[in-house]
Amino acid sequence: YEIGVRLVGSEMCIRDRWVDGSPVDAHRVGQQVADMLSDDGSVVIQADRESTTGLLIEVMDRLREAGVDKVAVAASRSGP
Repeated sequence: YEIGVRLVGSEMCIRDRWVDGSPVDAHRVGQQVADMLSDDGSVVIQADRESTTGLLIEVMDRLREAGVDKVAVAASRSGP
């Protein structure tokens, strides 16, 4: 299944079937997600406009360091 990591400004939460909106430390996000993820699972990172690119890259790096191979970034179009 898929786990979502949501970045809102400098705040971060993990959203999946069992953990909904739990606060997550940027330094621990990789291992926390890896511990919840099954072998064939994936992670989708959704960042809002207030999140920095640096935080997004840090989260992606932490996930990869923890052995999470399937990482995607979700994007949405802003209004006209």
